[in-house]
Amino acid sequence: MRGENLTIFGDGAAERDYCHVSDVVDGYSLVLNHPELKGQVINFASGKNTKVKDIVEYIAKKFDSKIVNAPARPGEVQRFPADISFAEGLGFSPKVSIWEGIDRYIDWAKKQ
Repeated sequence: MRGENLTIFGDGAAERDYCHVSDVVDGYSLVLNHPELKGQVINFASGKNTKVKDIVEYIAKKFDSKIVNAPARPGEVQRFPADISFAEGLGFSPKVSIWEGIDRYIDWAKKQ
């Protein structure tokens, strides 16, 4: 929004499973309402991997920004998937996509 370049470290192929905060809150609410889940490991996430470069390209288009590449950071994990099958079995269902979440954030930031 300030006209700055967006930097991708490495080739941008690294993937993450991003989850909107409202979906995380839904996950915590699910756990809080089921005391029998105490001590269970539960992954709350979107269930979808998104490449860093796809996110940067999406944001760059919105602001007509340039993308620059920088050297990869040593030791950066290239893929970080989350298995949400247990959470889904409990009734968890992510509702906000990465793209809708980014749009919501941009709208919020513009109002600040």
